[in-house]
Amino acid sequence: MNLGTIIIGAIAVAICFLPFFLMNSGKKKRDRQLIQSLNDFAAKSNCSISKTDIWYNAAIGLDEKNKVLFFLKKENDKESIKEIKLSEIQNAKILKNSKPYGKKNNESILIEHIGLALSSGDKNKPDIVLTFYSSISNRQIHTEFQLAEKWEKNVNICLQSKNREGQVMSAFM
Repeated sequence: MNLGTIIIGAIAVAICFLPFFLMNSGKKKRDRQLIQSLNDFAAKSNCSISKTDIWYNAAIGLDEKNKVLFFLKKENDKESIKEIKLSEIQNAKILKNSKPYGKKNNESILIEHIGLALSSGDKNKPDIVLTFYSSISNRQIHTEFQLAEKWEKNVNICLQSKNREGQVMSAFM
């Protein structure tokens, strides 16, 4: 091989990998910005996030010490953030809305919405629903259902520890 062929080959390989590199670095930058926004909001409430997850244009975080959940979603350059005090929550459960799709004999299921419903003890207050996936805003579903399961478990564990602490405190009184 001559030097010219090696240089042309190296340039061709670099051109092929450059788009992947640029997409990955852009995703990492967006993820850092989401986490930074979530941490900044938590700091305003004197909280420190100990667990986080990021997907698509959303992030969720939990301050286990103060038992506060933070949820950030960016859509169309609009940022919405929720702060949920788990002391006001009774339990968490996954919401999954789907409908049949396709021909009658070979029906598939189309998932329209995946969310985490946080129920308060007060019947007059509606559930707080954190949307992990919506077919309206997202074209494809990736790991949103697994994340919703993970956070259902995280929140319920945090709620159980809150209940145990309350039982221990009442035993001493």
